Amino acid sequence: MSYVFRCDGLFSVKAFFGTGANAAKTQIWIAVCVYLLVAITKKQLNIESSLYTILQILSVSVFDKMPLLQALQSSNYYH
Repeated sequence: MSYVFRCDGLFSVKAFFGTGANAAKTQIWIAVCVYLLVAITKKQLNIESSLYTILQILSVSVFDKMPLLQALQSSNYYH
């Protein structure tokens, strides 16, 4: 049995790596934790970009050797 969940407005999980209930629950908790960590970081660093924009920047720059604040504030089109 495969479990698929979507929480509009917060995040969406497009695919699960596993078919069991435990795999789905684990991945949802990971997504919630990442969302909360990004929200806390946004508040701590006083970043004006939306959470969606920050998550998009992090998804494409995950392997760049650049400080987080520099990656988030390097271009004006992110705001």
